[in-house]
Amino acid sequence: MAKNLGTIDASSAIRWEEIVVVWYRVRTSRHRQYRGAHPYILQRGDGSRFQLGSISTNQELKHRIEQETARLLFPEALVTYQQGHQLSFGPFTLDQSGLTRKRKSLPWNEVAMFQFANGSLLIKKQGRFFAWADVSYEAIPNLHIFQRLSAMILGRSSEESDIS
Repeated sequence: MAKNLGTIDASSAIRWEEIVVVWYRVRTSRHRQYRGAHPYILQRGDGSRFQLGSISTNQELKHRIEQETARLLFPEALVTYQQGHQLSFGPFTLDQSGLTRKRKSLPWNEVAMFQFANGSLLIKKQGRFFAWADVSYEAIPNLHIFQRLSAMILGRSSEESDIS
């Protein structure tokens, strides 16, 4: 996922305004049980990436990163969506007509379930038993922006599908 990562330490500083992508890491136990997700890599507009290391599991820091980057990134994403343009979130493309993944489209009105749980985003289509998509958090850049925007589009509370 990331090459040539710098490590955040006391001599490093990244301004909130410089962060354009937040990548998440999924934590599991040695028995592969899900133990949470947290922002792990911050990417600036120039492409440089900074790995947070062990401090990234701090819940207060997690919420601060999500809050500050959403404050800056969500309004632009919302305007882009409202103007009818596409937004890319890794394997997903989102626009007013719905979602696209691997050349398969899913209109918003056919989404039966949109669930963020256990380190994966699970999307189900109405009338189908199997998932339309099941993607690890780690594959979706700006997962928290994707989550907020999709919740808004689907008319759901963002707390209903909180990233944990």
